[in-house]
Amino acid sequence: QQLKSRSSVFLLLHMIRSVVVYGSLFVFLRYFLPAIVKKLASSKSVKTHEKKWKTDVIYLYQMAGTKSMSSVSPFCIKVETFLRLHKIPFERRNILLARGENGKVPFIELNGVQTADSNLIIPKLVQHFHIEEYDTEHDANVGHAIASMVDFRTFNLFVHYKTTFSQPIFMKALAAGCISDRVVEWLTPIAEERLRAEMHRRVNDTFGQFTNVQFDEMARKDLEVYRGLIGDKKYLFGDRMTTADCALFGHLSATFYLRQDTLPMHTLVSENFAPLARYIERIRDELFGDEFCM
Repeated sequence: QQLKSRSSVFLLLHMIRSVVVYGSLFVFLRYFLPAIVKKLASSKSVKTHEKKWKTDVIYLYQMAGTKSMSSVSPFCIKVETFLRLHKIPFERRNILLARGENGKVPFIELNGVQTADSNLIIPKLVQHFHIEEYDTEHDANVGHAIASMVDFRTFNLFVHYKTTFSQPIFMKALAAGCISDRVVEWLTPIAEERLRAEMHRRVNDTFGQFTNVQFDEMARKDLEVYRGLIGDKKYLFGDRMTTADCALFGHLSATFYLRQDTLPMHTLVSENFAPLARYIERIRDELFGDEFCM
């Protein structure tokens, strides 16, 4: 009986030690190792992809597009729209897994220097090419507020729809130009739940948890606001297109041309929101033409 008791104690101690060891290992791998890797990566100089760069030519690294739009990422479309608007020479570089120095996409290379994230790229271009984005300081302030709303609030609302409904359409768009549709269809049942869970986690962490009805109400309100801002004008501030238009067009077009069976898509093609649809198509035709497709 005493031997059996000692054996049970030994087994219990062994189990506790295993839990501590494996638990510590899990904590290290889950939290400390990524931080260490990130720290080491940030201490290294950023290597550029384009070795034979041309002076003042922008190399735009973006997520690939589809047969109906130049990129699946609204932020990539936003930057390319800005480049085209101001007639800045650039070359597209479609990527799948590559990311910029801060883990963001799109990123650009200008004269051998990399800049990542659309909200850092555009100010960099404005400074380098001496661009006047708006006519007045007031317009600049309002434009910044609109672009911020689009880039953060509306973006997260639209991500909810893109990853909740019509998942195969979104995944085909993500892999466009890199993986065939047949392979994507085979991988979708395996990857879609993981992708959906990860994207929902991000939306919940940054935006909040809501019911589908509440998401519908907020998405519709955003679209009503943009419709009201444009009104019967050509662009947000009249006849002149601005950086805020680049942001709004990027997000609206990435939804409008994805053609998912979702509320934002249904709203944009409805008669009540025809001004928004015309706005999207006007910018596409004026700046991209046939080049808006892959």
